[in-house]
Amino acid sequence: MIGHTLVGYGPHKVLVLHGWLSDWSVFGPIIPSLDVDRFTFAFMDYRGYGKSKPIVGDFTLEEISADANDLVKTLGWDDFSIVGHSMGGAAGLRTALDTNSRVRAFVGVTPVPASGVAFDSQSLQLFESAASSRDARETIIDITTGQCLSKSWLRHMSSTSLEVCEPSALSGYLKSWSKCSFADATKSLEMPMLILVGRRDVGVPEDMIRATYLMTNPQAKLHVVDNAGHYPMQETPVYLATQIQSFIGEAHK
Repeated sequence: MIGHTLVGYGPHKVLVLHGWLSDWSVFGPIIPSLDVDRFTFAFMDYRGYGKSKPIVGDFTLEEISADANDLVKTLGWDDFSIVGHSMGGAAGLRTALDTNSRVRAFVGVTPVPASGVAFDSQSLQLFESAASSRDARETIIDITTGQCLSKSWLRHMSSTSLEVCEPSALSGYLKSWSKCSFADATKSLEMPMLILVGRRDVGVPEDMIRATYLMTNPQAKLHVVDNAGHYPMQETPVYLATQIQSFIGEAHK
């Protein structure tokens, strides 16, 4: 079984998908704010990350979707909601398309769109170098959080990333999420969507979300999180947990 961490025992099931530079533990700061009586959260680790680090694979969004669907079937979930951070946003959309309408709601946290990301040559070089460079990972995290957070936190994030992510997985997933192109297919998704964007996030800024998620899915609601960049689960954890649970709770009524 794919690696995962279960939190809670409530009736509303939530699959949580992490981003490119982290495993499930990036969500650690929100755990104390989760309503464990109301929700059950399954924080999944992709192949090459965290608890799934030893598991080899193709390292694609399609593979994440297949593993996610196997996981929820094994858990016995008839329906569930999805929370996806960054790369996990695109992976969550791919999973929703492959679940035969079993997804009740979708929350994208600074999510990569299903149309991928068009990098300029300098940015692409930086992201490609992150597979083997802790400094490159720290630079990416610093830039996407507004270059205003403590060096200690940046060092912690980049060092943890180096520990929990296989370099080959980073390289493979980068190609998959940056070049994905299934936005037209997501027009068929009818579940409620909430897209949370950090005001300081230059990696997935508000204008990108308006031109992608909100264009293809008119039911999507946009919420800009103040005092946050690309990692609101680290920067504003209590507020993020509150927004996620409020939205998913409404969808499960």
